[in-house]
Amino acid sequence: MVITTINNTLCRVVEPEPLTETATFPCVVRLIQDDSPMGRYNLKLRNTTLEPLVVTGIAKDIGVVTHLVPHPHFSCECYEIIGYPVEEGSAEWRNYQLRNGKCVFRPKDSEYYQAGGQGRIIGRLVSNGEFNSTWNVDTFMRDDSDGWQLYEEPAPFKVGDWVEASDGQHLRVTDADQTAFHTSHDVSPYNIGRFRQVDGKSAAGHCEDSNEFLHNAGHILRKLDPSEVVIRIGCLEGTVEKVDDDRMFIVHKDGHTNSCIMLAMLNTPTRELVKALLKAQEEK
Repeated sequence: MVITTINNTLCRVVEPEPLTETATFPCVVRLIQDDSPMGRYNLKLRNTTLEPLVVTGIAKDIGVVTHLVPHPHFSCECYEIIGYPVEEGSAEWRNYQLRNGKCVFRPKDSEYYQAGGQGRIIGRLVSNGEFNSTWNVDTFMRDDSDGWQLYEEPAPFKVGDWVEASDGQHLRVTDADQTAFHTSHDVSPYNIGRFRQVDGKSAAGHCEDSNEFLHNAGHILRKLDPSEVVIRIGCLEGTVEKVDDDRMFIVHKDGHTNSCIMLAMLNTPTRELVKALLKAQEEK
């Protein structure tokens, strides 16, 4: 199987075959240019230097192809299929990235993977980059799972940044050395959660006034926009949004359920948390 880029689209290349109404869409086509009658006709009367294009279907009433980019509208008989787009995140996409030296992973997995040479795929822990597993390349690439992404080392965070941990928690960097985090959920003045980051990637929580670990927050997935941070206020949980009246704000739970709350009704830690998020959204 050959996978390559055709006109800026990652494609699985196939032997040319005529484009028909029963073809699998989307597909990548070009004007026929061989020694067949249609090929000779195209070469003589049409601009065969046109780039291949992704076809999304055929208008059955007139037999003309429909596609994603501007292109002259010729009938389907003028084209031949030369490939099929590779879906981002698919097993085919993953294998292509590995063969080209990229690292891949699936969100919430503990490992990321890279080609290790000598027919092996190496699995490394997201939390610290240490070797964790090895796979036969043929066995690994036969796996047909999807949901894959390119893995990149997390960018350094600065004090005040919000980040998402692999267990779903939203944390805020509180120390300049990037080893301490506050959770967006534990805002009670009697139980403020603290989180420590190991090697800039993994976090674990403990009470501020003791060394007792409460749970493992997992590795840090990404930096959050202030509008994405989910906080808990009593029985409510959601993101916050500023309104025209500075005395109040809105909590969005699921995109449909909104609650308007007065800032004065909150305890001090919660009020400061909300004000910080609203200010960060304004500055952005």
